[in-house]
Amino acid sequence: MLCDAPARFGLPTAGLGGSAPRIVELGAGTGLVSLTLAQLLPGLGLARAALVATDYHSAVIANLRGNIAINSSAVGSAVCPVQACVLDWGVEEMDPAWPLGGERADVLFATDVIYAHEHAEMLGACASRLLAPDGVFWLLQTVRQNGRFGGVVGTVEGVFGKGGSTGRILRILESQRVEKPDRVGRGDEALYRLFKIGWSG
Repeated sequence: MLCDAPARFGLPTAGLGGSAPRIVELGAGTGLVSLTLAQLLPGLGLARAALVATDYHSAVIANLRGNIAINSSAVGSAVCPVQACVLDWGVEEMDPAWPLGGERADVLFATDVIYAHEHAEMLGACASRLLAPDGVFWLLQTVRQNGRFGGVVGTVEGVFGKGGSTGRILRILESQRVEKPDRVGRGDEALYRLFKIGWSG
């Protein structure tokens, strides 16, 4: 989706930090989204973007760093550098070595990161700390209607769609149903929901 229609995600325009946006992937896993962005951004005039792929587990970070190294050397210089960084959604204080320093992200991406109700709550708190006032959070949720992860359907709306709050809060600005292509994804995946989340109030 990023490669087919980058403008859909506000790339390269829409006030995303000019030619050097700050982009963070939450729960990056193998880093597929960040690695895709690393190759896509230079062609959009965003080669100076700060691109940070984050996850929590040390083994995942080690694998992520290996994937970044392999892909960077395979592609050459026409790639935006990706930094891998540990990020615990439940910890409010940022690591002093956080690549963005005191700056907030212009764009957050997260794909298939909610496997329990508390994940949505933690993700919401983390996004609130990281996202710039004019930033956009793109969240792709996998919908599993059966099995042990079927109960998390609706958690994104529960966290980012709460009414009655005062002040600026993160809200779902748009949502879209994305059909699952044949022979793509795991067997328990029924479809996907793409959420555009931003500050409101």
